Amino acid sequence: MDISFSQWLNSLVIWVLITFLPIYTIVLVITSIGFFRYLYFITIGYASTILSLSLFSMVFFWKNISFTNIFQLILLALYGLRLLVFLIHRETTQKSYKKEIESIDQKSIKIPLFAKIFTWIIVSLLYVLMFSPVLFNLQTSNHPICFIQSFGLMIMLFGFSLEIIADQQKTIYKTKHPHHYCDIGFYRWVRFPNYLGEILFWIGNWTSAWLAYQSSINWLLSLTGLIGIIFVMLVSSYRLEQKQLERYEGDSEFLQYIRSTPILIPWLPIYSIKSIVKPFFNI
Repeated sequence: MDISFSQWLNSLVIWVLITFLPIYTIVLVITSIGFFRYLYFITIGYASTILSLSLFSMVFFWKNISFTNIFQLILLALYGLRLLVFLIHRETTQKSYKKEIESIDQKSIKIPLFAKIFTWIIVSLLYVLMFSPVLFNLQTSNHPICFIQSFGLMIMLFGFSLEIIADQQKTIYKTKHPHHYCDIGFYRWVRFPNYLGEILFWIGNWTSAWLAYQSSINWLLSLTGLIGIIFVMLVSSYRLEQKQLERYEGDSEFLQYIRSTPILIPWLPIYSIKSIVKPFFNI
């Protein structure tokens, strides 16, 4: 049934007041760690947010939670916990990464306070929107289990597994070959399989709540979160691509590798992210 703009606006205001603001407040508190170290807005703050929101949702919605809701929240909690442990371990054990962080810290000193506050507000908003499909699922837990919901959860599980295995493959390989690019395992199929895994994870999260999108507000908010994280991953892929080009520019085997191995999607002949993100940046 069609609704008027005033009804649509009222629904949005109610959702913002009852659901969004409490969740957003929690996320703002968690991501404020970024004021200690700017990089933490998108690393430690990100992982801690997903883990905390998952645990909070399990407790808050416990009385009306379904099996599929629990499965989705467990996947998200494991994702956040695994990423948090990975980030802390990398920062405390890898000397090369410590140097990279120190370089970022030096640059972030020059970032004015208002810019840091803006980053804090925007990334926190993105995390809430990324998590919103779960909230919509929990608030409409009476809808029946269907193929598309199960399919979304399987995509989440596959993406999560892909990211874990790809990171492990790269870690083991770089331990033995610190000065060589990783081209084994999943890296034979795509250059950044861990980023592909993360994108698939969030696509699955969004897909699993398909039946819960009962208004244009639901579609708008959830799609904004999904598009936002995909865009972030594309930018991250571009930056890593540029780092590798600088590091291995004189390596003929590497040049052949990047000419023959798709950057994100197997068998799709896209070998550089630059053509995708170039319209958004002066590059």
